[in-house]
Amino acid sequence: MTEPTYLEPDRYDLSSPLIGFDSPLESSQTQPFEISPPDSTATNQLIFRSLTQILSPLGVKFKFSIQSLVPMSAAASSDSQEHTILQSPDLCFQALEYRLLIVCFSPTSLDSQLIAEPLARALRGIELQGFQEAIIQYSRFSALQSAPTSTQLADWRLRVDLTPPATKLSRWARWGDVQAITQLLNVALASADIQISTVLKNLTLQIFCTLKHERDGKFPAKKIVLDAIAPLLISLTPQGIQGATIYGVQLQPELGGQIESPPVWIHWLDLPALGDPKFSLTPIILASRGDEDALTFILERLLNPDLERFLDIGGVSLSLLHRHHLLHVMSEAPICPIQSQVATTVVKVLQQLALPGIKGVRVHGRISGYSISQWTYGVDFNLLPLELPPVVLERQFIPTPLLPKVGLSERISKYLVKTGIWKPQLTIDSTSQLAYQPRFQWQPSLLLFIAGLGCTIASNMAIESVMKSRQIVADAVVASPQLSFNNPLLEQKLAQYQLRCLQHGVPDVLIVGSSRAMRGIDPQVLRRSFFTNRPNLQIYNFGINGATAQVVDTILRQLLTPQQLPKLVIWADGARAFNSGRTDRTYETIATSDRYRQLARMLGFKNNTSTLFQAQSAFQTTYQAIDTAIDRRLASVSLAYNRRDTLKNWLRATVPEIEQLTDRDALNDVDLATMINERDIDFDGFLPLDLQFDPDTYYQKYTKVTGDNDGDYLNFQLHGNQDRALHQTIELLAASKVPLVFVNMPLSDLYLDKVRRQYETSFQQYMQQLMADGKLTFIDMADFSSKKYARFSDPSHLNKFGAIEVSKHLATAKGIKW
Repeated sequence: MTEPTYLEPDRYDLSSPLIGFDSPLESSQTQPFEISPPDSTATNQLIFRSLTQILSPLGVKFKFSIQSLVPMSAAASSDSQEHTILQSPDLCFQALEYRLLIVCFSPTSLDSQLIAEPLARALRGIELQGFQEAIIQYSRFSALQSAPTSTQLADWRLRVDLTPPATKLSRWARWGDVQAITQLLNVALASADIQISTVLKNLTLQIFCTLKHERDGKFPAKKIVLDAIAPLLISLTPQGIQGATIYGVQLQPELGGQIESPPVWIHWLDLPALGDPKFSLTPIILASRGDEDALTFILERLLNPDLERFLDIGGVSLSLLHRHHLLHVMSEAPICPIQSQVATTVVKVLQQLALPGIKGVRVHGRISGYSISQWTYGVDFNLLPLELPPVVLERQFIPTPLLPKVGLSERISKYLVKTGIWKPQLTIDSTSQLAYQPRFQWQPSLLLFIAGLGCTIASNMAIESVMKSRQIVADAVVASPQLSFNNPLLEQKLAQYQLRCLQHGVPDVLIVGSSRAMRGIDPQVLRRSFFTNRPNLQIYNFGINGATAQVVDTILRQLLTPQQLPKLVIWADGARAFNSGRTDRTYETIATSDRYRQLARMLGFKNNTSTLFQAQSAFQTTYQAIDTAIDRRLASVSLAYNRRDTLKNWLRATVPEIEQLTDRDALNDVDLATMINERDIDFDGFLPLDLQFDPDTYYQKYTKVTGDNDGDYLNFQLHGNQDRALHQTIELLAASKVPLVFVNMPLSDLYLDKVRRQYETSFQQYMQQLMADGKLTFIDMADFSSKKYARFSDPSHLNKFGAIEVSKHLATAKGIKW
């Protein structure tokens, strides 16, 4: 989707080409600037060294020049005037008159996202005074060209904000940002060796001043502090802060520098907001009344919580436009802002503010310098939010099974098995059927039963008393809670996909697989690649951590309806997802969940591949009647039993450690590297990771696991459960005439050791045979960028930079019918 024309369409247009300079240093001598900044030669040297450090290792040549952003007449008239602090929400410090123009070119392609952050950090580290921005323009030339021609269009253009840190801090301090004010005050008193800490309370800024080191005295001199702080605070005119209380506090080294004693001196300072209504209102109040500058500050502050990073690389900037009852918010940064983070924050703030005349919001995101939005998200506030109703199944008549007569001892032992006192043992009887046979002895069982019964009665009486005192009311008929797949990420993506189908229709392309798919293919990059021919192409990434062939088959064949199948399926994974010799824990967890069993009963399908599922289902069916009878008896005599779900929720909220203790065994099976925040997944299901794999530091933190010790390749075999699941998926998609493309995702060469390489070769031959049989299209990318570690987040997973390259490759790959 292209950027709306009213959001600064010509912001990054260059007024004059830069091609033709022989070198950066010579350009400054042969081509004079319109307005020469002070110490231009020294400035050029700093710029040249910084650019060389970043671009030269990549084989990129560059040229640069400096352009004035103000007319000559305006510049001449301002030469005699000092740059002073302006009391305005928008213009807070000295005018930024210059722009740095950089032209880069190389014979190989270069992704702007690979150099955006280090280049921004290097240029901002110079702290160029008077510079507003740097525009980096890149062009690729062929081997037949010595350099790009003057008429050649740029491949991309990147903008880096060069606003000095002091100016950025002052703009935020003008709006009353406490962290920005604190940092400015510390800079002002740094020469006096005085440390500042602040607290905002009831529209009053409390400032505590201490000496960093004990010298002539133990507390800072009042005159020195006030001479530095008072003029600065008054000139900043912090919005909504009416006064400041300044404390001189004695340093106490014996207490580790902590402030414990009363202040030595106190001074009250009135600020402009005390008597001027223009500055007395807080930014929140101004934003709720429609002040776009205040709203911009609030949103930018929320999107840039790390102040140091914001000053280091420039952070996310916003521009707002109100048109036709819609508020358009354009977000941009050197690295494209993450859609889920920006859109979620903007929508929540606007919903809370309830701005007058605003009926909806359109949030856009782009790379600074680009004229096309990388993503767009919209919400209409006048419509009720669309929520997916919980799955409600029709009641079906299930005949009560004829149970054999059960003796008293068996009833007691089997119920104790359900309470957890004994664990059942899985055995095979004479009919070769799986069954649970609990192991017990009469004396321990009877003693434990009597002790447990006594504890139950005592705890029941206590719990009833507590619940009555808290007035917990339970309905006579309690509806069953929302069932789960025991996989929160699967549930999140399934709901997201269903909602997407309702709002925008079934996606054209569905990406499935494990975390290698979720991190390795970016739907936005694919969409931009086909923007000219197919601007409305819809793509969703349904990658799930730990997904095997059985999990993918379950999603496509059992969780999605035939109407929800896309026009093309891209399965992105590798050999370890098809190893039938290892235990498939991800699938077993899903297949034994309450929600999956409910779907199985409703739809009538069976799971013939899960032994654990069969065993648990048989056990549950056999003793369902006994369990129901006992539940009814206990519910009739115990108030607490009827409210056990409420009690469990209350205990979890009151004692958080309970859940950790109960799940301690399960934690051993969790791969901490795959634990992610659901907010990091964007609206296309993609997980963009900035983390770059560095072998030197990675293997200092994590043990290097070789292929012969890797559990994912344990008892490696390609024929079994996973192979059957793959063929079931192929049959399903063939019946629906949906092409299947399998992409063997990249792996680093450090991961592909001798053992894994052998398994990888077997898997490649396995896939090539399926391709020869016409069952799927196989694209082998295992060795793609295998030595470019900056494109990986760990030895076997790509980061977002690697995902960009893989997505671009797939967009042009032969055999994919987009």
